[in-house]
Amino acid sequence: ELEFDDQSECGSRHDESEFFIGCVHEGKSVTVTDPWTITLGFNNNRDKVVFKIDTGADVSVLPSNIKLSHKMKVTPTKKILKGADGNQLSILGMVKTNISYKNSICDETFYVSAKPGNPLLGKPAIEKLGLLARINQIKSTKNIDWFAKHPALFTGLGSISGEYHIELRENAKPFAIYTPRKVPLPLWDETKAELQKMVKMGVISPVHRATDWCAPMVVVPKKGTKKVRICVDLTKLNENVKRHYYPIHPVDTTLARISGARIYSKLDMNHGFWQMRLSEESQHLTTFLSPF
Repeated sequence: ELEFDDQSECGSRHDESEFFIGCVHEGKSVTVTDPWTITLGFNNNRDKVVFKIDTGADVSVLPSNIKLSHKMKVTPTKKILKGADGNQLSILGMVKTNISYKNSICDETFYVSAKPGNPLLGKPAIEKLGLLARINQIKSTKNIDWFAKHPALFTGLGSISGEYHIELRENAKPFAIYTPRKVPLPLWDETKAELQKMVKMGVISPVHRATDWCAPMVVVPKKGTKKVRICVDLTKLNENVKRHYYPIHPVDTTLARISGARIYSKLDMNHGFWQMRLSEESQHLTTFLSPF
């Protein structure tokens, strides 16, 4: 049970200190079977409290509805706590006590959240109790030749399943050029070779008919090599395309959502955009003009 001092002072004034809290869950309670929870002795071991471990949290948090066998006084605080979305959390005050785990014991300040939820153990307390092991380098115990084991994954271009359809606005005005942009003479042979390579790979195909849309080609030399990158200036097409919006979550929100994950993968596709096929109706919209 929590006993509050004069709550009129709680949160009425703030200092410049701000702390990040990944997530204070409401609803389903954490259990001792959850691999990212830990049971700690609380307040001279008078209670056993199940905490969710969050190494991304700057402080530890207690929910206002926590059940304790004894009263603890909540004192006002001027600290500001913010969640993963950047919004300020409602804090009723703070409690100072000790927590213990096996042979380790430490003093810790807990901030009391106005929302019900689960007790959260932040990084400072995790480090004090020796629950956090920092790994600076990971070495594989097996020398596996992944290229030899999965040759199909590292050969050729590959293709994403499905097709993408470009949808134009109702009032779209076609745009076409009739004279190709100049290719610098030092890049002439490399540009021609790169175009032939792209045709052979099935990335582009020659167009032998009139089209309403035709964009200019732009050649960019690759830094540190003699190779070139073929680009197309699709500015005019982009101005006439109906947009599909895919909101990107803030980094803090993403980090909070993957809290507790044990396996991380980093994937990089070979020429990723080349692996996405266009529908037949959309292909003519991306027609470009070269001097070859």
